[in-house]
Amino acid sequence: FDVPSVGRQRESQKPSAQSWGFGSCSRDRQQNVFISPTHEKGKPSKASPGPIYDVRSKDTGVKFGFGSAPQRLHKKALYPDSSVDLTEATVDTQRVKFRNTAGYLFGTDQKDNMRNAVILKSHPQANLGVFSPGPVAYTPDAKTIHDRSPEYSIRKKTKILASSSQTPGNVGPGSYPAMASIGMQPLSQRSTMPSFAVGKGARIPESTPDEEIINPNANISSLGKQPKSKNRTMPQYGFGTGTWEHTKKTALVQLGGDRGPSAMFEKPRLHHPSIPSEMERRKYDL
Repeated sequence: FDVPSVGRQRESQKPSAQSWGFGSCSRDRQQNVFISPTHEKGKPSKASPGPIYDVRSKDTGVKFGFGSAPQRLHKKALYPDSSVDLTEATVDTQRVKFRNTAGYLFGTDQKDNMRNAVILKSHPQANLGVFSPGPVAYTPDAKTIHDRSPEYSIRKKTKILASSSQTPGNVGPGSYPAMASIGMQPLSQRSTMPSFAVGKGARIPESTPDEEIINPNANISSLGKQPKSKNRTMPQYGFGTGTWEHTKKTALVQLGGDRGPSAMFEKPRLHHPSIPSEMERRKYDL
């Protein structure tokens, strides 16, 4: 056999010569190779396009322009007015803040009834079976006491569809309507051809006035929103939509500023008037 002299040598007496090849790495992947921190600092300058920047002058003065936002915005209230404020109702919260007065009931048993005996407090078994109606008063249900054997039902016989013909007697050749070849095709083997129609729109549509153009002959009313800044738009009021059920669920909350000067007053403390005694009333015939 022949032993090549180029490449890796199998015999230990013959040294293998060095070999080189062309790299298969792309330029983009070669840029991600880290060599040293010094090389990383020089990468941005190598990728620079050169002195092609247009540096603006610093002597540009201040500029002003006209705003494009609307002059006045009538924003809608975030929350509607409370129905209590609209109806001017006084909310009573006594049922919510305070509890009801405790009540007691009087018994209807007789005085010598054994239920109220003193001995029952220490010996409750003394009253056991006294008020029993007896063994004849009960009528237990036998279904709930005795065990029942399992029961099974027999369902109806299932009708065999193949036993009778599904096609009625008056069906035959020529009884089905023929499918049209124009229009939508119900069969998937036939493709539905595209259809077109003549438009019904006007050739010259009516022009709508532009809201940005000011009409000098506009019919301006003194009621409602005033477009001119010289005329003040008066406030508007409406009727509330709250119901009586909504009014019952509201509560009246008053702070110190809502009560006015009375919030600064101290709590009134009135002394009880002096009442004459029984002897003084008899003496002076009061």
